[in-house]
Amino acid sequence: MQSNAPRIARIENGERVTFDKAPTIPAARGDGKTLPIDALNTDLEILAPVVDTPGLETQPGHMFMLIFENQLLESTAVTVRDPVGQYVQLLLPKATIQSLGDGPYRIAYESRRPLGATMRSRHTFMVIDRVAPVGPSLPRIILPEEVDFHGLTMAYLDRQPNKALRCVVPMHPSAAVGDRIHVRVRHRSSAREIEATSFEVRSVESDAVLEIPAAKLVALKGNGILDFYYSVSDLAGNASQPSRITSARALLVDIPIDIPKPHVNSATPGIVLHGDVRPTMLVDIPQTSPPCAEGDLIGLHLGSRAIAPVEVLPGDLANAGTMLSIAVPYNLVWNLVSASEPGEQTVSCRYDVIRDDMRLSSQGETIRFNLDTPGGRDPDPSTEVHERLALPVLRGGARGIDNVITLVDREHDGVASIPQADHPDGLKPGDSIQVFIGQAAVGLPSIIEDEVYPHTVAIPSAALENLPATADVRYRVTRDLGDSVGVVNVTSRVQRIRCHQPSELPGGGTTLADCDALGASENFAEYGVYGIEGDKLLRDHGIIVRMDAWQNIAIGDEVRLEFKSFDGFDEGPHVPSASGMINTTISAENLESRSNPAGGREETQYLDVLIPASQVDGLKFGRIFLSYAVTNAIGIGKSSPRKMVVDFRTTPRP
Repeated sequence: MQSNAPRIARIENGERVTFDKAPTIPAARGDGKTLPIDALNTDLEILAPVVDTPGLETQPGHMFMLIFENQLLESTAVTVRDPVGQYVQLLLPKATIQSLGDGPYRIAYESRRPLGATMRSRHTFMVIDRVAPVGPSLPRIILPEEVDFHGLTMAYLDRQPNKALRCVVPMHPSAAVGDRIHVRVRHRSSAREIEATSFEVRSVESDAVLEIPAAKLVALKGNGILDFYYSVSDLAGNASQPSRITSARALLVDIPIDIPKPHVNSATPGIVLHGDVRPTMLVDIPQTSPPCAEGDLIGLHLGSRAIAPVEVLPGDLANAGTMLSIAVPYNLVWNLVSASEPGEQTVSCRYDVIRDDMRLSSQGETIRFNLDTPGGRDPDPSTEVHERLALPVLRGGARGIDNVITLVDREHDGVASIPQADHPDGLKPGDSIQVFIGQAAVGLPSIIEDEVYPHTVAIPSAALENLPATADVRYRVTRDLGDSVGVVNVTSRVQRIRCHQPSELPGGGTTLADCDALGASENFAEYGVYGIEGDKLLRDHGIIVRMDAWQNIAIGDEVRLEFKSFDGFDEGPHVPSASGMINTTISAENLESRSNPAGGREETQYLDVLIPASQVDGLKFGRIFLSYAVTNAIGIGKSSPRKMVVDFRTTPRP
């Protein structure tokens, strides 16, 4: 068992006593032995504890002196004065220290009494070390991988547990416990520099991990390149050369801190449908706090895709709420979303504020998409129509000509025929079809009930009554995606239809001009009426009927000349044997301008048709009603019957 009694000095040879105390060196570093290098340039203070052994206590007048490497240094002798303290201060001369090489040295002291034994202490070690702790090349500081790749930002520091940059200092081979590592950071462009931290090496078995507080990094007051390096000092204060530099881009001051999440524009809150992404999908970028700076770039990320950065302009910073909007191309959105299974999908969305090649990331947003749409992906989203929807076909109810509405069709209900779209995701049962002529919706919406195509939609005659010469027919498909999603509408391409007009009829929709029998006179004989005599009939071998050119006359027009004969001048029965029709067709010759002396005009277009004498031979004296009708591609134009009195009684027969 250890005793608490005072320890008794050991008596040697009856003259010298060794006691259990040793000198101390106040200037020595952590181990109590190693001298700092600045202590080698002055006398070294050494404290010698006084003797407190009972009966041998130090008294005033006793003398103390140093023993260095077993050599008594009488030049260091000091006489104890009254009162006696705990220590006696002894000085090892500077000259002695500077004459020494590196290494450990033993130091003790001796206490002499005027009478009695001499007292000698135990020794202690003093270590001199003038050699730098490591060689010329220290390994560089290791920064976190994220900082290496993306730079150092306040957003990154804010995410760290202690809001500090965590670094690793690799342990060099010659490291020793008690060495001190000094980490420094320099702002390259301004040369401002700080000692970020320092610490003592307590183990050489593993690399040192340290943290640099964000406040110290911000104190450099600048963005740009930060250089990280360190040096090592040993217990003696010998400093190594600086380590190699580790550089990092930094964005720490005058930067946006609150970077709100982006907002995708959509007609249906909470979900993006096909109509929201064509021709582009607009993503709103909110104002940040503090605000961005002119020249910053905004880089949008949609899922795994990055959109080309957009520069922040002065006008953007003046906007309230939304700073700017980024248009995401239709095809990019479609490729990203349709790469997965059809139906509803989610895609992450965020953006970076980019300054000096550094990125500050916004909060993220998860976007719901449902791009299910009639016709599927649109090959040309720049237009208002869906290019994959087939063209409609409109047919009138009377003649049923594709995309042609005749005058008679106007009086009957028509039908629009809707073919299946050229896409696997074309029309589906449940889709609703609304047909438009021009800007007007015609008929009722028609629901597709089966997979039979083309689908037909009834068009009421009222929608066909007053159509212009040409009209645009299209249809809109509405697909219900469910109560929680909404509906999607797409419009087909335009089918141009032809609509016959009365103004296109022969005569422009009015009654054709009366025809004229050549040689007939308005003052026939003594009756003073329009008529013709028998000698004219004999000379022309019949009656030549002339029809002047009518409005819209064209090659291919079909002309039907009709003559009805009646016996007697005013009254009398119909004479069928002297009645009939003659059909002919307009040729190019009829469209040539020719002289028409009878009409009093130098040049004109006309058609002459001969009614042979044999066809009116059954009428002697009476009246003939002449009329004609012209049929073109549009319809029929008619003249009014013209009454002509005839007198063939004196006409000799051939």
